[in-house]
Amino acid sequence: MISCSPQLRPLAFLALAFTFALPPSASIAATDQEQPKPPKPNLTPQYPPDRPADVAHVALDLAMDFEQRAIAGTATLFFTPLGKPVRTFELDAVDLDVSEVRLALVPKAASTADWSFPAAAATACTFSWRKRRLVVTFPQDVPAGQYAALGIVYRAEPGEGLYFQRPTAENPSERVAVWSHGETDGNRHWYPSHDYPNDRFTSELRVTVPKAFRVVANGVLVAAAPGAAPETTTYHWRMDAEHVNYLIAFAAADYVEYRQEWDGIPILSYVAPAELPKAAETFRRVPEMVKFFSDKTGYRYPYAKVGHAIAQDFFASGMENTSITFLTPSVLITAEDRDTWEPENLLAHELVHHWFGDLITTRDWSHVWLNEGFATYFADLFTEHWKGGDEFVAAMDGNAADYFEEALDYQRAIVTYEYEDAGELFDEHAYPKGGWVLHMLRHLLGEDAFWSGMRRYVHDHANGIVQTDDFRAALEAASGRELRWFFDQWLLRAGHPEITVEWRWRDDTRGLEVTLAQKSSVESDERPFRVSLPVRAVLPDGSRKDLVLDLDESRRVLSFALEESPEWVELDPELTVLAKVIDKADAPQLMAQLAKGTTTYARMAAARALKDSLSRPGVIAALRAALSAPDAFWSIQSAAALSLGESGAETACAALRTAVPLVSSPWSRRDVARALGSCRGEEDAQVLTALALDDASDSVREDAVEALGTSAPERLASTAGALLGHRSQRERVARATARALAAASGRSENVALLRKHLDAKLPATVYREIVRGLGTSAGAADLPAPDRARVREQLEAFLLSPEVSTTAAALDGLADLGDQSSVSAIDRLRVRTRSDYLRHKAERVASRLRASATERKPNTALQERLTKLEERLQEAEKQLEELRRRGGTPAPSGAAATGGTAATGGTAK
Repeated sequence: MISCSPQLRPLAFLALAFTFALPPSASIAATDQEQPKPPKPNLTPQYPPDRPADVAHVALDLAMDFEQRAIAGTATLFFTPLGKPVRTFELDAVDLDVSEVRLALVPKAASTADWSFPAAAATACTFSWRKRRLVVTFPQDVPAGQYAALGIVYRAEPGEGLYFQRPTAENPSERVAVWSHGETDGNRHWYPSHDYPNDRFTSELRVTVPKAFRVVANGVLVAAAPGAAPETTTYHWRMDAEHVNYLIAFAAADYVEYRQEWDGIPILSYVAPAELPKAAETFRRVPEMVKFFSDKTGYRYPYAKVGHAIAQDFFASGMENTSITFLTPSVLITAEDRDTWEPENLLAHELVHHWFGDLITTRDWSHVWLNEGFATYFADLFTEHWKGGDEFVAAMDGNAADYFEEALDYQRAIVTYEYEDAGELFDEHAYPKGGWVLHMLRHLLGEDAFWSGMRRYVHDHANGIVQTDDFRAALEAASGRELRWFFDQWLLRAGHPEITVEWRWRDDTRGLEVTLAQKSSVESDERPFRVSLPVRAVLPDGSRKDLVLDLDESRRVLSFALEESPEWVELDPELTVLAKVIDKADAPQLMAQLAKGTTTYARMAAARALKDSLSRPGVIAALRAALSAPDAFWSIQSAAALSLGESGAETACAALRTAVPLVSSPWSRRDVARALGSCRGEEDAQVLTALALDDASDSVREDAVEALGTSAPERLASTAGALLGHRSQRERVARATARALAAASGRSENVALLRKHLDAKLPATVYREIVRGLGTSAGAADLPAPDRARVREQLEAFLLSPEVSTTAAALDGLADLGDQSSVSAIDRLRVRTRSDYLRHKAERVASRLRASATERKPNTALQERLTKLEERLQEAEKQLEELRRRGGTPAPSGAAATGGTAATGGTAK
């Protein structure tokens, strides 16, 4: 899964968020020592639940009630006890109103199609509730090895897990639809289940909907027949391959089908009728992806179809439900949108999960990097396949930057049982850092051994449940290498190395001397990392000498014989080590590397390192040349632009302004816009305004808007109406405008602007950004109390929205507004909501507001002392003023401060 929602990744994004295919501009190389925060504090370990019975098959028979946002259904679970007879069976069940539970003993079915519930032979069971779990008691023991069928009749109005869409006041254009989302534990809200990924079973769904709807789900469509109620249709989908519970999914809407094929496997994509023209452009590379990943893994795509369904108002970017990926509507593009966003990385990420996550599933959430890190890396490998090696390096560089940014907030071991909620583990440690673990393993073992081990892992564990040691064992078996040290260092330990590299030529030894110093990003962890850092010395005649610097201690000095002094030395030129590398080379050496480096990454790294030498002669000119070079790869231009932006000097800003019409790639032009945000001149504001209003790429416009909000907020405010009204791919421009208006601290005018646009009929994603931003803006502005109260009341009204995303935006706004008076409204939401996500979010926001109120509560004794001191100071000031009026000399401050009689140095007149 890739998520752009704090609902699923509360500590991260988000973000992945969501620049999936947008090339990033951050770097793995560093020139300064940022201070990451320590690992997260110890939490209560979260271990997998017991599994007293093996579930073999789940059958769901459901009828949708769109008006009530409810379902009526029967869930039938076919199971057999493990190890010993069972009399009770506990199931995860939230928001369910159970009316009947019956049990029948059944033979083991020969196939998925043969599972059936013998109603005539079934007997009633008693049931009760314990901690949001349904506890079923059987009339007699069910023996170990005996198959049984448990039929549960229920009704539900799910608070999460199943999401009904329909027009609302804030989103009148919403289509009527429904879709489910199970990861990590959403499915327990709409059917009773063992809702944890340590059990695999087959499944089938019968879903009854009005005739205008089409249901899509896991597996193959068995039938679409008239339902029992008039003007309804019942869709029967069956999944013959085993999978875990969170991967059961269905969606219903007025879908039309776009069909492709790869090697006899249908590729079926379901979209709204109006969006069908976009399907061909959006999904055009999916057949190529299926072949690529089948070849890479050595395992043919394992399911009967490759499915996609656009889930209206989907809060994640994508979710890899087995054989039917759900996607955000913003994935759909036209050919013209490709200058703004490309969907291939997202589509590839979700497709890879059908091997890593679906075919092979982690035993528990602590090993989720085996899903998300693998999907991240393999998707980037597909980028390399269709766009080239430089794009792959840019993607890996961006992955490192995403992880390093999160590490400034917190650090954790990738594999850990210590967390509060499993959703926390879907962060930049699991995704990009997890992908980097694979990248480093690939370079450590070599191509042949790495891919041999990867294919062994897939074949040995297909249709199974795994943990990290299973992957390690496969690589060790294929390579003959002992890898526990590597897995302990990169997966069971928090942090990363920060390595400072200095080199000098020694005439006395005719050699290169390299000094390396490292420390852990976790200050309390003094253990050195074991790393091998590749370097490349480039001699004046253009010849190269490749070296490897092995480092397993805090400091090491290495010497290498060379024919002559290098012109420059490239650190990790192919980008193979996840480390903050601080390059201490001189500016002339870095400028030479920027101009003539042997790899794109070496030139990027030089451009970034030069940001600390902007005052040196020739540096700005060298960066300007790299930025404006017509044949430069976009990531080099981006690095040069961002380094120029560090200066803020007019020469650097002029170089950025001049480069705008010369930089053809939207990926680098957006970083020119970002860099111009550091410039404060009128010409800079004019260029940014033109980019925000008129650039051909909405991605560039988005970044120009945010830069304008930083550098010229009054100009942003004057163009906000046009920008909020601009319709763009993923509503990038309008959403950026709302964020920028909110971020311009202290501007009460922006509060009025945001409030005004709450009345406009804007797309839901923009509307929610305005709701969120209204609280942020009002919280920072010096508003009169009545105006602040009106903002609070508006945001509290949104707490009543039936849409989870709108309510969440209102909670974010109230948190930033900081008005303790809203706690009671937030508490009412916490009590009434059926959404665990909203409940937990409301608790956090209310606690934050209460804490801030406590912090602001005056210390009475201290306040009394301050009041008395203020009175004495005022009296002293009166005495001084009287002395000045009479022409006397002021007394020493001590006399005045203590209230003593002021002596005069002259004669009173």
